[in-house]
Amino acid sequence: MEGVSNNGSNGASHTTWAMMELTNSIAVSMSLRAMAKLDVPKIIWQNGENTPLTALEIATKLGSEAGSSNLERMLRLLTAHGVFNETMLGPSEGRRFSLTGLGREIVDRSMGAFILYRLDDALLDAWRLLHEAVLEPSSEPFIKAHGKPAYHYHADDPVFNERMMEAMSSSSGAVMDWFLERYDGFEGVRRVVDLGGSSGFCLKKILDKHKGLEGINFDLPKVVEAAPPYLGIEHVGGDMLEWVPQGDVIFMKGILCSWDDDECVGLLKNCYKALPEKGKVIALEQVLPMHTDTSPSTRALLQADVFLMAIYSPGSKRRTEDIFRRLSEAAGFRTLEIVLPGSFYTALEFQK
Repeated sequence: MEGVSNNGSNGASHTTWAMMELTNSIAVSMSLRAMAKLDVPKIIWQNGENTPLTALEIATKLGSEAGSSNLERMLRLLTAHGVFNETMLGPSEGRRFSLTGLGREIVDRSMGAFILYRLDDALLDAWRLLHEAVLEPSSEPFIKAHGKPAYHYHADDPVFNERMMEAMSSSSGAVMDWFLERYDGFEGVRRVVDLGGSSGFCLKKILDKHKGLEGINFDLPKVVEAAPPYLGIEHVGGDMLEWVPQGDVIFMKGILCSWDDDECVGLLKNCYKALPEKGKVIALEQVLPMHTDTSPSTRALLQADVFLMAIYSPGSKRRTEDIFRRLSEAAGFRTLEIVLPGSFYTALEFQK
């Protein structure tokens, strides 16, 4: 019969199964969101111990024994994706689930906050309109869904903004640890300005590592109003596309990707004006490879790029090294150096 394969896979070819898995991958994301909402990883990780539990034991702790079978179905799916370990018990006892190293990320680095933010209803509403980025590219899907840019949405919704700051802190921890363990470019620096620093988490990590530095955390006024106080850090509100506070070093993580090329040049020119001679901008950015492959790192980078397309301004995007060099030259910087290449984040120095 035409269209039926004889490969022993119930008529479905390998490519058919692969396409079905891609299409159904939302089940993985939403099961992760359910686990984070229910605090299932923290229930398993009791008193610092990875305690194997049945779905019924977990559901009982949640006060919902009747939901244990549905919980087990999600646990099994996430076990197949490496989040949980499964131990088979006797025929009448079912299965116990514990955390893998991947699953422990949700506990150890509070990645639950990142999961809940990236899969928040407000962002999911924008994802539904992703096709509109092709049909009407002048505005991003997020605006079509909510009538305002994501940055304004953050500023106008304190709960959503707090969730965003928690997510950025949780996801930034590992990146900042990687960066600070390897980067030695803060010698002789007195003041560091963190552009788009949100809660000030990244700047605090820098000041904790390099004692004696002064820090300015610069972000939109309503964002920094919600930022916690940190010793040695001044929270300053403003618009980075209009001006930038003065500092010996200007640091930014994942900021240039949020703007189009012209806005990036304008932002970098503001940085140039705010720096002394021999000053520098340190930018942690996700740098796209020139050629597309199927490696996990390339997939992660391209997923992050499409996230920007859905949520932020039409010109926001991840860039290749060549494009960053063109932006650096257009803003007047003497040189751009790749000081720390990485598989996901790369440290760039724009040197005045």
